[in-house]
Amino acid sequence: MCKVTVILTTYNRREFLEEALSSILNQTFSDFQLIIWDNGSTINISDIIAKYDDKRIRYIKEEQNNVYKTEFISRIFNACETEYFLWTFDDDFWEKELLEKEMEAIERDMEIAAVSCNAKIVDRYGKELDYLFPVQDEDILFDQYAFIRNYMSRKINVKFTTGAMLIRNSYLKKLDCSFFDLFESLQGDTYWHMKLNELGKMAVLKGALYNHRVYTKGEMTVQATANYTAIFTAVLVSVPLLRKYCPKEECNAFELKMKNMRDTAQKNAALKSIMLKKIDGKLEDIEAEYRDELFCRGFQANDYNRIEILIRIQYLRTLFDGRKKYYIVTSQEDVESLGVKTREIFTALLPGFEFKEFIQDEALLQNKIALSKEDYYVIASKNRCNDCAEKMNEEGFKVLEDYIWGLGIY
Repeated sequence: MCKVTVILTTYNRREFLEEALSSILNQTFSDFQLIIWDNGSTINISDIIAKYDDKRIRYIKEEQNNVYKTEFISRIFNACETEYFLWTFDDDFWEKELLEKEMEAIERDMEIAAVSCNAKIVDRYGKELDYLFPVQDEDILFDQYAFIRNYMSRKINVKFTTGAMLIRNSYLKKLDCSFFDLFESLQGDTYWHMKLNELGKMAVLKGALYNHRVYTKGEMTVQATANYTAIFTAVLVSVPLLRKYCPKEECNAFELKMKNMRDTAQKNAALKSIMLKKIDGKLEDIEAEYRDELFCRGFQANDYNRIEILIRIQYLRTLFDGRKKYYIVTSQEDVESLGVKTREIFTALLPGFEFKEFIQDEALLQNKIALSKEDYYVIASKNRCNDCAEKMNEEGFKVLEDYIWGLGIY
């Protein structure tokens, strides 16, 4: 029997499947079987698989598309009868030494439950955009429970790349998979990683041996951002686990913070719905209009952020509607958090835009009399500058919700 079972789940994604398969089959470590698990595709992919005359390949076809809940995920896990297991995805691809290096790491210590690595973020054409987390100078080994504690403290800024995570099957078999029903789709992957760390050690290799693809099509991004509230809800599921291994005061503060972020996300989702209706949902047209301008200015954020900024800029254009000037009014702290690139893009795509910095409420009140309500549109943060926003609103200036301009792009 071979050492590793690699399971690649796929659904209606012909354009990337061949690249994903080739990257797996061309690994420098070859002692594995590859199960291609077709999750009910409605388009033909068998011709792509037929190109590979490789005895390591096994093909499973589901009759219908399954949601990633406990029943389906348990079947995926139980398909592994080898010593090691890796579950990966059809639109991503590997560097050729991924399995070799992860096998070397996991076999050094029998108490290691899983090994993963950093990932490059690439666009649909394979162009490198960023890394999943900051590049590390050395491999990181988390002792049992240490990753759980680190999740809240973030003393070490690393993650486990799910599609590159090599798991020792003896630990996987101990895992109670019922928790997957608590999450939407695979938003519980970090919780899954913490549950593995509850069983044993976890290692993260310093290299980026995995390539994670993000998309340019607006509809995919909107679908992802629609689940933003669910992400914070998913994080809250982890609180009871964190309480077992982390200080009570830290857990209380973390839970409160996540609840506030979830509530903000719910409000933002409602605002976004209004914004999308205002611009008729023509995201691809908007992206095409601004793409060259954005990239000429070196804007290299991932596609989620690019679509987000375009939605907001287009919405702001509809609000400004002929006004000569418009300002962002906020605190110095907020100004610094936005980043230079964001301000450059606003300036380029919103003619007449100016960035006014008001450090304190008193300074804002002293300066507001210089603004004409007829000619200027004021956008004030309701987050770090709440008092300012309320006072400006009382004076008759337009004050927008924080989400509309607070991009958080660096």
